[in-house]
Amino acid sequence: MFTLDFEATPTEYLVYEGVFTDLAIGRLKGGESREISTPLCFLSCGRYEISAQVRGIDNLETEGRLAKTFISVIVKNDIEMS
Repeated sequence: MFTLDFEATPTEYLVYEGVFTDLAIGRLKGGESREISTPLCFLSCGRYEISAQVRGIDNLETEGRLAKTFISVIVKNDIEMS
């Protein structure tokens, strides 16, 4: 059984829908993958760091982080104001 945790900084300028941690992925067979979509809204221009971490929760012996990745997002204001 796997769960997914998202983390983003700075959090005070980010709005998301639903939960951001302990998203249930379920069971996966070897070589199988699953896509998870989470809507995000950036409230300000700037640089954001977003990471995703998958954890196994079958039992205490195998519980722990299995994979982690991150991306950097730069939000720019390209709209000219007149």
